[in-house]
Amino acid sequence: MDKSEYEIQHFGFSVEQFSLERRHYLNKILSLTLQSMVEKLSMDHSETKELLSQKKEVVKEEMFKAMDRHLNDLEEMDRKNFCIPEYVLLATDTSLSKQYSEADENQADVNIEQLKRQFLENNFMIASLEKENEKYEQIHDEIEKEDEVIKKVQEVINTVNTQWEKAKQLVKETKNMDF
Repeated sequence: MDKSEYEIQHFGFSVEQFSLERRHYLNKILSLTLQSMVEKLSMDHSETKELLSQKKEVVKEEMFKAMDRHLNDLEEMDRKNFCIPEYVLLATDTSLSKQYSEADENQADVNIEQLKRQFLENNFMIASLEKENEKYEQIHDEIEKEDEVIKKVQEVINTVNTQWEKAKQLVKETKNMDF
């Protein structure tokens, strides 16, 4: 199906048809307006009427030339505004859309249930991790105090070891002394 047929199904008209009708109606309105002006200006003089009638077509063509750029802009705007994207399906195109079988729907239901279960498990895991984190935050200060005590005990042990080594050295020196 070509683009204009698709537009006709969707909008009831094609963009080209819309633009051609606009130009046709403008031509008709200009012709009628100019004819009315000719009749009013001629004041029932046949020679004047004939001369004005001959110039009417020239005037109409000049008016169309002056409007042509604006009409082209309007036609471009029509093509932009009345454009149907390639991905849009009309109601008559339902045969092109994916048809789901009962097995597909059942599989989708199974997948949904599995995702729900996984979601609940994840929520439970997050809640338990938050509780555990709260417990760690509660004992954090105590752990820091314990670390300080361990550091002080280590310092005392190091000092005792140093003193012990000095004492052993003194014992050796006293044993080696001659009395």
